Amino acid sequence: MKSNRRSIFRKIFWPAASAVWMYVIFGFSQQGSGQSSGLSMAVAKKIAAFLQRFLLYGRGCDTYKLAETIHPYVRKAAHMTEYAILFMLLYMAYGAFLGFCRRISVSVWTAAVWAALDEFHQTFIPGRHGCFQDVCVDLTGALAVITVLLFVSGRKEKKLRKDGLSVRKRG
Repeated sequence: MKSNRRSIFRKIFWPAASAVWMYVIFGFSQQGSGQSSGLSMAVAKKIAAFLQRFLLYGRGCDTYKLAETIHPYVRKAAHMTEYAILFMLLYMAYGAFLGFCRRISVSVWTAAVWAALDEFHQTFIPGRHGCFQDVCVDLTGALAVITVLLFVSGRKEKKLRKDGLSVRKRG
């Protein structure tokens, strides 16, 4: 009984969380260019202040110039992080229905379609534009999560083999 409730919860929670996160991504894309750039520049300033204080010890460069330098990388990192989270939520959502390899495949394709639709949506926002390169950056976040999943699953399988067990059924 308890296991059945947990299974139903998983079948509802992860798809709902995926849909909510897709809506969050849509909300970020709905921002105008000034608002979007201002948000990422605020984050870049905080990172620059941290770097200036703890790594550069206040010498050598202006915090604002450093923030301007790292600003494009902060923006790309935000894209990658959004889609890494989306991929992981989709991966968990499809877990109730698909095996490991298909989960990865369907999750990455779903994230890719959403990234493309997101870039298309941005073409309708004043001051924004959609581009294929941003879709690639988005998917880099998903691919980073896939790399971690494959590494972790490979280590699990190696440990099980060492213990005399096998993950895969033979026959």
